[in-house]
Amino acid sequence: MEKIIGANLKIYFKDKKEFKEYAQTLIKEMDFIKSDSLKVYVLPDFLNIPQASEIFKNTKINIGAQDLFWEDSGPYTGAISPLLLKDFGCTLVFVGHSERRRYFNENDYILNKKVHACYRVGLIPIVLIGETEEERSYGLTDIIIEKQIRIILNNLPYDFLKNIVIMYEPVWAIGKADAATPEIIEKSFKFIRKTLLKIYDKNLSENIKVIYGGSVNPSNASEILKIKGADGLGVTRSSLNVREFVKIIRIAEKI
Repeated sequence: MEKIIGANLKIYFKDKKEFKEYAQTLIKEMDFIKSDSLKVYVLPDFLNIPQASEIFKNTKINIGAQDLFWEDSGPYTGAISPLLLKDFGCTLVFVGHSERRRYFNENDYILNKKVHACYRVGLIPIVLIGETEEERSYGLTDIIIEKQIRIILNNLPYDFLKNIVIMYEPVWAIGKADAATPEIIEKSFKFIRKTLLKIYDKNLSENIKVIYGGSVNPSNASEILKIKGADGLGVTRSSLNVREFVKIIRIAEKI
């Protein structure tokens, strides 16, 4: 099955030139990647999406967005239209990053509307789910994950659901020196698929792509990718350094 390796660049690049140099270096490094069973994506900040669309045209690198609004157009000052993202060449988009929840007060019901927007315009949502440190300490991990899946994916066509990506990113692992342990990740992957089996069916449970995010680096990438049911990785800090990011891509290529 195809592995998905992606870079969430957040707003770390301070100008267009800095991003352009990053993108051009990444293209050169990607020339050494020969596997057709890898899907590599980059999520720039919004203002660099037009530039990314041009630079990455006709390359192995897919571009996406870090967020979107749930309406296509209208009186929504500061919002990002999903139609414009599609028009600028985005093929996928993050929905539900913990920073959107923390700083912008997004909840599962808002995220459900955003996934519906992806369905309308033809974007693939990467749906982020995961528990906080407090929720884990109270033994609520499974309850939180099931609640997030049920609400965020509510009332979406089955054929669309088959193509989405679920990223398990425990909030407590973000920004730490290392990722969650393989045991924790494997247990959560199993529960995600078990929940999808309960809500939908075996086909969806077994074939939907489930990836991991949260302090991924070249040292732990192999261990995580070897976990049963792991379909890829979401990378942030290590993706800011092209050579570290490509190391992770090469690890995925070998596996």
